[in-house]
Amino acid sequence: MNEGGDIHFAPVGQRRPPNWLAPAAAAAGFALYLALSWHHARTQASVLDEGLYLYKGWLFAAGRYTPFQDFGPWTNHMPLSFLVPGWIQVLFGPGLRTGRILALATGLLSLTGIWALARRFGGSWWGAAAVWAVALNPAVTKIFSIQASQGLAACILIGAFVLTLGEGRRNWELAAGGVLAGALALTRINLSPVLPLLAIYVFLVHGRRAGILFTAVGLGLFIALHAVFWPGILRMWAPWFPEALTPFLDPFRRPPNDGGLWAPEVDLRGRTTSFLQGLRFHLVPISAAVAALAFWPGDGAGWTRSRRLTAVFLLGLFGLLFGMHAWASLAQDYCVFCFPIYLSFFSLIGLFLVPLTFRHWTHARPGGRLMAAAVLLAGAVLGASAASVVGTDLLGQPSIVRLLRTEIPRTSGPGTIPLWGLVENISGRDYETIVRTTLFAGRVALAGLIGLGASLAALALARRLPLGDRPFAHRAAAWFIVFGLLLSPSRFLAGGYTSYNCTGDVIAAYESAGRQLAAAIPPDAQVFWGTGGSPVPLLYLPYVRIYPAQLNGAFSFKFGGDPEALNRFGHWNRDLAEAWIRQSDVVLTNIGTLSGAGTGWLSGAMETGGFERTGQTGLIHPCDPGSEILIFTRK
Repeated sequence: MNEGGDIHFAPVGQRRPPNWLAPAAAAAGFALYLALSWHHARTQASVLDEGLYLYKGWLFAAGRYTPFQDFGPWTNHMPLSFLVPGWIQVLFGPGLRTGRILALATGLLSLTGIWALARRFGGSWWGAAAVWAVALNPAVTKIFSIQASQGLAACILIGAFVLTLGEGRRNWELAAGGVLAGALALTRINLSPVLPLLAIYVFLVHGRRAGILFTAVGLGLFIALHAVFWPGILRMWAPWFPEALTPFLDPFRRPPNDGGLWAPEVDLRGRTTSFLQGLRFHLVPISAAVAALAFWPGDGAGWTRSRRLTAVFLLGLFGLLFGMHAWASLAQDYCVFCFPIYLSFFSLIGLFLVPLTFRHWTHARPGGRLMAAAVLLAGAVLGASAASVVGTDLLGQPSIVRLLRTEIPRTSGPGTIPLWGLVENISGRDYETIVRTTLFAGRVALAGLIGLGASLAALALARRLPLGDRPFAHRAAAWFIVFGLLLSPSRFLAGGYTSYNCTGDVIAAYESAGRQLAAAIPPDAQVFWGTGGSPVPLLYLPYVRIYPAQLNGAFSFKFGGDPEALNRFGHWNRDLAEAWIRQSDVVLTNIGTLSGAGTGWLSGAMETGGFERTGQTGLIHPCDPGSEILIFTRK
C-alpha cells in the first residue's frame, strides 16, 4: 500500500477494475507521449533559445570557451543549462538531432517522475491520469520536445521531488534529491527558491538528521559549482541586487548603452492575452492547484502531518513560482509573451495536488453556487480568449462582409441602407474599422459561447453523476478539470500553441543545410553570423571561428556604448559588427536580415568589404520560404 492508497469510484457492490488496467492505461499514455513528442521534435522549427543552448553548450563542453568568460558567448543563464546539452553533444556528436533526442529523454524521465509521484500520493489510477494529463497537452509536449531549458529544468525539479516528497524516503534518496535541487539552481536562476524551500520541507517531514544531510549535499553542490565559475557567475546575481547597496557588484553589471534592437512595447491587451494563454495552455495543473486550495482539507482521518506538509509545500511553491514568472514576463517589457512558456518550468506541480488532497477535501467550502459561477466564468473567459483561433470558417472575412452588406430599412425616410452604413452613421467609424471590429467581436462571442457551453456540460454531469457522497461543489470542480483534460488537444486550450509548427522534417532540413555549409566553408574560416536566428547550423561547422557576441542576435545588439566593454560581456554594436566584417572570410545571413529594419546596413558593409554571394543552403525550416542561409565570401 502506498502513502495515499488507491481511489476507486465504482459503486458499492460492483466489481472493481482488474489490477492490471491502471498500469496499462499509464503505459498507453506513455506510448502516446513518446509518439507525439518525437513527431513534434521532428516538425518544430528551432527557436533562438534552443540554438543557443545547443551551440553555446557545445562550445563550452568542447573547451572552446568557458561560461562567463570575458569576450566569450553571453552566458545569460546558469551554466548547467548550457553544459548538459553540451556534454551530451560531445559524447554523441553536435547537431539538432542529438539535442532533440536529449529533449525526448528528459521529457520521458519527467513523465516517469510525474507518474511515480501521483501514484505515491493517490494510487495507480491517479498515476495514469497524471500521465494522460501531460500526453494530451500539446503545449507542454511541444515545449518539452525542443532542447530548451524548460524541459531540462522540469526534469530535474520532478526528479528532486520523487526522491524527497512523502514519508519513508531513505538517506540515499535524500542525498540524491539534494544533488538535483542544487543542480536545479545552477540550471535556471528562476528556480533557485526550490533548494531552500525543499530543505525546510525535508527538515519538517524527515527530521533533523535528514534535513542536515539534504542541505549539506544540495548547498555543498551549489557552493562548489559557484566556486568553479567564480567570480564570473556573479554576472547572474548582480541584476537582482540594488546597485546603491551593492557597489562591489558593479564590475559584474552589464555596461551602459543606448538601448538595443529588442525593445518591445506591449499594451495591456497584449499582457492580458499572454496571461490567458498561459491559463489555457496549462489549464489542468492550474485548475488542480486552485481546486486543492478552494477545498483545502481540514482535520480528518488520513490527513496526516506528512501529507499536509507536502501539500503546503507544493501549493506554496506553485504560488510563489507562478507569481515570480508572472512578474518577470507580464509586469516587464522584455518578454511579455514568454509567460505561457515560463509556466512550463513548474506548472506540472499542480498535477500532484489533487491526488494528494482529493480524499480529504472539506465539504464546507466553497458552496455549490459559488463553484458553479466560477466554472461558468472560467469557461466563458478562457473560451473568449481563444477567439483568434476559433471561428475562422464560420466567421471569416467574407461572411462578415456579407452580413454588413445586408440591406435594412432606413430609420428615417423610405428605402434601405446597408447595415455597415447604419453602423458607420452611428459610430462615426470607417468601413474597414467596422469590418475588423465586427470580426473580432463575433469571434470573441462565438468562442466565449463555446467555452460557456463546455462549462455548462461539466455542471450538468456534476448534477447527474454521483461521486460517492461528494457535494456538488466537489463534483463541479472535478468535472471542470476532466473537461479541461479532454479538451486540452483542441485549439481552445493547449492545442492553440502552434508558434513553431511545421509539416516537414526540420531535423533533416538542418542536417542538409549543415552539409551544404560544411562543403562551402573551409574549417578554419572566420565566420560572421548574420542571420539573427537559431545558431544550430553552426553546429555542423565545428572548426570555424566565430564572433561569439553575435550568437544572441538582436537580443545582444546595442546602440552605442563602449565597443570593448560590450564585447567583454558578450554584447555587440554596429561599430563592432563593421570591424568584424572587415576581418571575416565568410558572412552567413538571410533575406530577412538583409532587408530588416535596423540591419539594412549589412548589405553596404559587405559591399565595402568586398564580399560576393557564392551560394546558399536549402530551407532550414521547410515551412518558411525565406529560411535559406545565404553564403557571402570575400572576393
